[in-house]
Amino acid sequence: MARIRPRRLRVMAVAFLATGAAGIAIGLGAQAVYGAQTFYVTFLGTINLCLGGLAGWLYLTRKPRRGRHAN
Repeated sequence: MARIRPRRLRVMAVAFLATGAAGIAIGLGAQAVYGAQTFYVTFLGTINLCLGGLAGWLYLTRKPRRGRHAN
């Protein structure tokens, strides 16, 4: 697997977690108004939360980079 820079992983984790939480909140909040059509929004929000967890796990479990330009 190619090395992903730590800053990019952090940004990806935060973006996925934020959009996942917003998707779940909007999907569950709009369910009273629109009915079952918001299931897809809630489901995709859950997938975003999982992707955010994966990016966060990759960031937290990476080995330190050796050398002169260790970020």
